Amino acid sequence: MLARAVDPQDEAQGTIWIVQDFRDRKQRQELLERARADAESAAKLKADFLANMSHEIRTPMNGIIGLTALTLESELAPVQRENLMMVQDSARSLLGLLNDILDFSKIEAGKLTLEHAPFDLREQLSMAVGPSALMAWHKGVEFTIDVAPEVPQQLWGDSLRLMQVVRNLVDNAAKFTMQGEIVCKVTHEADEDEGVRLLVEVSDTGPGIPDETQASIFEAFVQADSSVTRQYGGTGLGLTICAQIVSMMHGKIDLLSEPGQGACFSFTVRFDQASSSPVLEKEQADALRGKCVGIAVRTEAASQALRRQLSAWGVRAVESLGAQGSDERCDAWVVDASHPGVLLGMPEGLNAVDPSKLIVLEGPGGSPGDAKPWANGLRKPIKAAELARLLASLMSNAPVVSDAVLRDTPVQDKVETPLDLLLAEDHPVNQRLAQRLLEKRGHRVTLATNGAVAVELAKHHAFDLILMDVQMPVMDGLTATRAIRELEVEQGRHTPIIALTAHAMKDELSEMMTQGFDAYLAKPFDPRELAELVTAVAARSLS
Repeated sequence: MLARAVDPQDEAQGTIWIVQDFRDRKQRQELLERARADAESAAKLKADFLANMSHEIRTPMNGIIGLTALTLESELAPVQRENLMMVQDSARSLLGLLNDILDFSKIEAGKLTLEHAPFDLREQLSMAVGPSALMAWHKGVEFTIDVAPEVPQQLWGDSLRLMQVVRNLVDNAAKFTMQGEIVCKVTHEADEDEGVRLLVEVSDTGPGIPDETQASIFEAFVQADSSVTRQYGGTGLGLTICAQIVSMMHGKIDLLSEPGQGACFSFTVRFDQASSSPVLEKEQADALRGKCVGIAVRTEAASQALRRQLSAWGVRAVESLGAQGSDERCDAWVVDASHPGVLLGMPEGLNAVDPSKLIVLEGPGGSPGDAKPWANGLRKPIKAAELARLLASLMSNAPVVSDAVLRDTPVQDKVETPLDLLLAEDHPVNQRLAQRLLEKRGHRVTLATNGAVAVELAKHHAFDLILMDVQMPVMDGLTATRAIRELEVEQGRHTPIIALTAHAMKDELSEMMTQGFDAYLAKPFDPRELAELVTAVAARSLS
């Protein structure tokens, strides 16, 4: 209520009273506050539900993927190996769907963030597209990685998110392309302040994308083929997540496609530059400079990638794609095992080539120990560093250990220094899996079925390293770790503790590093990844 004089100088004229009723406004504010609180509560419940579902799904998935990988390292009949590889591929596909749902939830909540760390683009790219290259190879589709020589060796940024985008695009290309080729190309677009902008293109010769779908394909739950009887699966979230990640990296994703003519997805991303473009070791540069290398490969894209890389090393490339071959004398030849007639009936011009001067490009498939009619093999997709090493060895007459031999050599199960490990894990399958993996590599493993048992064992024995599951009955891994750290203050020692967790939300993983853990490994984990992390963390604590 408000009162005001008509004339402040003459009170006799009276006053004006204004009465306002704020009850409606107050009710509206209360309703808005209640709606906001309900929305926040619903968002928290949704996040908690997704986190719990992630944990519940990842725990058995860890057993499926891990035990399958462990069994694949043993002697198997061809049919058994093929069946287990299909089980492994299916489990990884399921894991990919789970990750898409979690990422989409984080995008909706505005909690998707990027890391900032150095990484080797070429190494990460080769590992990321490996499964897709194998899928394409089984269908007879050629797969080429073409990273321009001027692209820096190391970059600063989020390599996991970058590879997530590349993997999604390449997976789609491998899924839809039945014949022809897939090319993953990275070029240097521009230099920026203390950084570099890259252009990444993934093109295929698949069925293409209909015009009416292209405008909305980056929207959530939209698929190129949404009919009931569609041939290919998927959630329709992958491209939405890719577009969001690319946007966070200060770039934009685009599509160019014509039905029946394939598709090309391209995007630009900005990274801080951690190093210059790759430079050969002096011995390799001296061995390659001024030499001539013949090329006989299946596709023009593969030929262009090879020619560009060889030119950067000062090597002259001569092609032999036709039946007549090349009359020019070459110091070495790079030939594709799938090129028609190259190996079974050498084209004219290759008949007189010394077999020891041949580098044969093999498909990404094949089993260890397969007999090869050639000495020097290189698995596709080609790694530039491996190609340079092999060519330099051939041209300098040095002993050669081919990439195919290196990849087909079984990993040694035993380690030089066996470790005394404590494994705290309540899930029976994951107990057996981790114990087998670690004992197979020579470590001694003591098992604790919950956190309380782990604390009691750590009280009376000095372990080299502890692997601690986070979610366990009786006492969880976080509480057990805090208790062990308190004991160590009295004992005057520090035992490395690795968290084994099925929680995959980034904020949860980051929080673990403040709770006394030295490292963490998210489930499901690769057997090699577990072994390498144990060795690295133990070595770090001893140094």
